[in-house]
Amino acid sequence: MEAKNMNIENPILYKSRMIFSIRRMLSDLRFVEIQTPVLRKYPGDRDRPRLFLEDGRSLRESSAYALRVNLAITDRLYEIGPMFRPDIASNRHLPEFTMLDLYATDFDLAAAKNLALQIVSTFYHGEVRTVSFADVVLATFAIDLREDEQGEQKLCRLLAQHYSMQDASVLRLLDRYITDHIEPLSKDCCLVVTDFSPAPEVRARLTPGLACVSERFEIQINGEEVVHGYVDEPNVNALSVRAASYDALGYEDRTIIELIRNGRVPSGSAGFGIGIERLAKACLGLPSLRDLMPSWEFAE
Repeated sequence: MEAKNMNIENPILYKSRMIFSIRRMLSDLRFVEIQTPVLRKYPGDRDRPRLFLEDGRSLRESSAYALRVNLAITDRLYEIGPMFRPDIASNRHLPEFTMLDLYATDFDLAAAKNLALQIVSTFYHGEVRTVSFADVVLATFAIDLREDEQGEQKLCRLLAQHYSMQDASVLRLLDRYITDHIEPLSKDCCLVVTDFSPAPEVRARLTPGLACVSERFEIQINGEEVVHGYVDEPNVNALSVRAASYDALGYEDRTIIELIRNGRVPSGSAGFGIGIERLAKACLGLPSLRDLMPSWEFAE
């Protein structure tokens, strides 16, 4: 169902029909929809805290590993459901939002990126452009992430000085740089960004033959990240060391590592996540994500 054939007068109806269309598309591609727990034990880490409840439990910010473990029973799966973050509601952020998360054992980076683009392009008909994060860093800072194993560290030292954020984590520094200098490149287009350094997604496999580039991509539209995707790191020892080095080795990471080691979860997979409200906002040209939240009067 293309966007031009959908009811675009009411954003809530548009979002509903978008979700229906995505489900139908994925069903045709043999993907199985699975629901995973919303309530979680793990409160998140320093850079990605979860919405914490008074009884000690937390609300998920993505399906992530809880979805991936089900690759033991089917090779292609997805979930569309509510996610939560400790954010203040604004034009760009919502404390409660809808995500599509998807994994496939037979996908590589190209397959994941192509399917994500297929879904996005079904609704957003603007120009598609591509940019390499590594190329931008090389042109701007003369730091070669493809050849220099210390490239990310060198970049973040420069960013810490530039932003006067000496105590910020690597992830916070890179997020700030991407927001300021990469996302603006997506004005009035669908921008596919590749060749990221490892910190934005420590679970992604490093690109074979490259020093400091991971197999990860983003799709941005009009200055906002709509899709993030990556190839999962199949080497659990490498995943454990890398996550620990970024202070991001939490309970759920340790759990999936143990399950893979025990042969209960396939080690190889790739996938992506799509922010449904952000995609609909971009397609409809809405000023705020609030326009896509039904029953806003009853929300906390």
